[in-house]
Amino acid sequence: MAHFTEHDIVAHLRDGRIIAMGRNTVTLPHGNSGIVVRLPDLKYIERILQVEFYKDPDVTAHFRDHNPMNKHISGNVVGMTLLGLMMLQYETCDVTIEVIAVGPP
Repeated sequence: MAHFTEHDIVAHLRDGRIIAMGRNTVTLPHGNSGIVVRLPDLKYIERILQVEFYKDPDVTAHFRDHNPMNKHISGNVVGMTLLGLMMLQYETCDVTIEVIAVGPP
């Protein structure tokens, strides 16, 4: 379950659309886990411009070609599955995902 969520408007475009940022932090166990990031400043997401991952403590995440990350966009929400989160000395890990996207306000 998320313990904080953040969002902000990054830029206003001349055509009326905006570039917005959404951030969500969740505590994940070993293995595969799902995470959702909402961008409440957008009606819907036209295009994702950037996705960043931050881990605390720093753990290894394996992304394999034969087992790609799932991603789904629904309205102003981006959902994704992280595959292969490996932690040798920790039970859990806080993962923050930041998404920057463009769409109408």
